[in-house]
Amino acid sequence: MTLWTAMIVGAAVVCVGLGVAWHLYKDGIGNLDGELRSTAHDFFDGLGRHPSRFEWSDRSAVDDLFPNVRTLFFVQIEEPEGHAVFRSRNLEQATFPIDAKERGHFTTELFGKEMRVGVFQRGQVTLRLAASIYQVEETFEDLLIAYAVALPVLLIFVGVAGWWLSQKALRPIRDIAIAAEQITARRLDQRLPNPGTRDEVAHLTDVLNKMIDRLAASFTQATRFTADASHELKTPLTIIRGELEAALREGELSPSQEKLLVNLLEETQRLRGITDGLLLLSRADAGHFELPVAALDFSALVSEILEDIEILAAPHQIALEAEVQSGIRVRGNAQFLRQLLLNLFDNAIKYNDPQGSLRVTVSETKGECIVSVANTGTTISPADAEHIFDRFYRGDAVRQSRRSGHGLGLSICREIARAHRGEVVVAPDAAAGWTELRLTMPALESVASLPSTSAVAV
Repeated sequence: MTLWTAMIVGAAVVCVGLGVAWHLYKDGIGNLDGELRSTAHDFFDGLGRHPSRFEWSDRSAVDDLFPNVRTLFFVQIEEPEGHAVFRSRNLEQATFPIDAKERGHFTTELFGKEMRVGVFQRGQVTLRLAASIYQVEETFEDLLIAYAVALPVLLIFVGVAGWWLSQKALRPIRDIAIAAEQITARRLDQRLPNPGTRDEVAHLTDVLNKMIDRLAASFTQATRFTADASHELKTPLTIIRGELEAALREGELSPSQEKLLVNLLEETQRLRGITDGLLLLSRADAGHFELPVAALDFSALVSEILEDIEILAAPHQIALEAEVQSGIRVRGNAQFLRQLLLNLFDNAIKYNDPQGSLRVTVSETKGECIVSVANTGTTISPADAEHIFDRFYRGDAVRQSRRSGHGLGLSICREIARAHRGEVVVAPDAAAGWTELRLTMPALESVASLPSTSAVAV
């Protein structure tokens, strides 16, 4: 806005300056032509008062024919056939450019300078007058120089004033943008600040706040429905699971019936996992995901989980490489951190190649605990990497592989990590042919201000 304002004002000043300077130049030339005509008129009137042949050799008499001359003129008087009968002393050896057909005023060069020439004729006498246009040109050039000097000053002033005005005008929009960045799914109670004016910005703020109200109501309703549905499903799923297990324990089933009940039990457990995941995520969305935390040995927790993961990887002949730095302590919830790590390790095994590799590194750098889980197998495309933590999202490669899963594992991992002031991301610098997920969370020293036992809420 400032740049365009300065450009427009600069262009306007240049156009006005050139127009004014040209007008003054033409006006100066017009005044000079008028003086030439007036001098010629006085000359011919004075010449007409001499009835006899005028004696052109008498310079004093010729001077009397120019009574009101204020400008330095170059004079040449001619009689028929272009014969010069009088030349002013300042002409010296110079000659006028003579064109028998030319009359009136024109600009030409004389003595190496620009001159304004007037050619007048009455009867048998032709009068040629010339005057320098130096003063007219000097005025024109001085005016252009004045505009050239004033233009940068004006542009600086306009730029500063335009910048100040634009900042003042855009401050409400900037405040709205800052406030909008703070509004998330967990902070839908926030609203955009009203600028307190009655302009378009205030109207836009009011419209956006009303839209956020509608979104907050819809989001709250959807979250409440998810939480209520998940909670209500837990009891019947528990009953179904108990009945299936009881029927299997009786042992009075045919092989086909036993296989059917085993399949139903697996699907029930899978449905229970989805229900628990949805309940956890809905609590996180509502801001009620509270975790009792305490100081724990994170290195020991990872090492303990890796023993179980090694057993799970053995049937698939997946080679496990682990490098766990000892002595890393964090403040967190052991149960949920275990769930987070198991989900990451389980994904690395599930989406790995047969006889592939799984590499786990745990280290502490600059007060942060970093867990890297890398596996061979199907790599994550950039398009999938943007949505891999979305709920129920499964990339094309995963769907085509027909591997089991419901698309909530990584979403749960992210919420648990955020509950521990951490984050889970797809590592952008993974080696070719590898997929790497990276968990970062504060080490114990960076959260030392917390009590030994506390609750962290998302």
